[in-house]
Amino acid sequence: AKKIEDNLSGVQTLGLLDIDVLRNGYGRQIFSFEEKIDAAIDGPLYGIEATFIRAPKVTRIGPDVKTLATFKDSPVLVRQKNILAASFHAELGNDPALLKYFFQTFCGRSVRP
Repeated sequence: AKKIEDNLSGVQTLGLLDIDVLRNGYGRQIFSFEEKIDAAIDGPLYGIEATFIRAPKVTRIGPDVKTLATFKDSPVLVRQKNILAASFHAELGNDPALLKYFFQTFCGRSVRP
């Protein structure tokens, strides 16, 4: 992100994505939750199990940032050029669809089912 709101820890951003985020925007760890979201990966919308743990909430996206998935009208999966970012932990679910999308899109590799 370019900017972190409520950055009480003074975390330095890499500034690689033209987005701003609110740190812990979906609540502290005690408020972690799982939600099925629809993501625009590889064609039609695809349901992904998303686990939100101390998740940042995207508050602003730049003109070159593409929103691939939202939760309650806020972007939770975004892409800018060769960078993919999520507010959730996709790796905690059992569905490899997002990982396959990443490999195919950014690495030019197809992944076996």
